[in-house]
Amino acid sequence: MNVSERFLNYVQYGTQSDITSSTVPSTKGQLVLAARLADELKALGITDAHTDENGYVYGHIPAAKGCTGACLALIAHMDTAMDMSGDNIKPRIIRNYDGNDIVLNEEKHIVTAVSVFPNLKHSLARI
Repeated sequence: MNVSERFLNYVQYGTQSDITSSTVPSTKGQLVLAARLADELKALGITDAHTDENGYVYGHIPAAKGCTGACLALIAHMDTAMDMSGDNIKPRIIRNYDGNDIVLNEEKHIVTAVSVFPNLKHSLARI
């Protein structure tokens, strides 16, 4: 599975945060994604990959033989905004974006319009 495929898979997990929760993380969906990430790290050969009770994912990659450089830590959070449901997400990559409106759901007439988000015209990144 390549990086794009992994990312498109991850964004389909329901990790919406809950401001009323007294737990860490604030929703169980975040723990589900954390467990998945730990499993994927193990599958990549990171034998000590694991999650803790707060949903933090840990794993150690030993330095290459003879390497004396500084350590590196990668840190990110898994929750998504509570303003929008994380259910039924169907992500996609728009290759060769042409700078026009992006139809997200034709049936429900949901469109990311360039008139509302003019910076879209300037983000013609090629994937």
